[in-house]
Amino acid sequence: MKNPVRNTLLALALSALTITFGGCADKDTAAFSEYHFTGMGENINILLADCEGADLAARECAREIAAHGNALSADDPSSDVAAINGEINHFMTEDETLMQVLAISQTITDITGGAYDCTYGALSECWQPGVLPDDAAVSEALSHSGRDKFSISGKTITKLDTAAKLDFSRLAPGMTVQKAVESLNEAGIPYGIVSVGENCGVFGTKPGGETFKIGLRDPRDTDSVFGYLCIGSGFVSTVGDYQNGEEDGVKFHSILDLTTGYPPETDLDSVTVYAANGAAANALSYALYTMGLEDALTLYESDPAVLFEAVFITESGEVVVTPGAADIFELSGEKYMMKPAE
Repeated sequence: MKNPVRNTLLALALSALTITFGGCADKDTAAFSEYHFTGMGENINILLADCEGADLAARECAREIAAHGNALSADDPSSDVAAINGEINHFMTEDETLMQVLAISQTITDITGGAYDCTYGALSECWQPGVLPDDAAVSEALSHSGRDKFSISGKTITKLDTAAKLDFSRLAPGMTVQKAVESLNEAGIPYGIVSVGENCGVFGTKPGGETFKIGLRDPRDTDSVFGYLCIGSGFVSTVGDYQNGEEDGVKFHSILDLTTGYPPETDLDSVTVYAANGAAANALSYALYTMGLEDALTLYESDPAVLFEAVFITESGEVVVTPGAADIFELSGEKYMMKPAE
């Protein structure tokens, strides 16, 4: 773990997001204390109002992220998720975070028609980094995946298929950011940003009411950004095809089409979701990428149970934003052209 470093008005590069300080009107008046940690296999960056108690709050925030990340990890042998994925077929949990993410997962599964689903852990295990599974392995994993393989009643989780597994990797980072923001609010920190990998949370009110500029990384040039979201609070999550491998002409990455078991054939290069719930933003970003632009916009217009805004880059190089994001998104440069949402 790196020692915290104090600074003001710095730009911070993240794996999929860039955060700059000051508002969209470029009023740089807010001072920050900046802290860097590692955990969950991600860079953790915490930027807090430069105030008394910030150092202690940042350390506690990092502990919150680690604790919730471990609780939702199938790789942590002490977690309830690992126990459920093991040989235990009937499990009662007292982990409130696990129950929360199960509820959020169910909601996102319902509104996206299964484009996101935490019950496809057996399929996720097939897709190890740099390894393209054969068709038989994918088919076998799919046969042990899906909501019908689990029964949840109160705090009791029952596996109806002994080979079924849970996977929260496409939701846990967003949830940990949400929990971290909650802890900072409770600590009385007036404003700040927390990021875990491709997910960030913004909270509080900066002096003068200025917004934060969340830079969105260009999936075709990951050293640059293609635009900014200007927000004062909420959670942002980005996914894209910029971390692909390829074998025999087949691309593979962490985004999977749960109907086929393979990376989706989508018309999108990247999706950024902005929502009031960090876990939901994270899960939705994966789901919308898989669904493709037309179905994603149809979901948006359907007034779903989880409200969100989104920024899309299409494979043809157009940027499409949902109507509610039109006033908070700024396009950067001339590489991409804006296209109205249809």
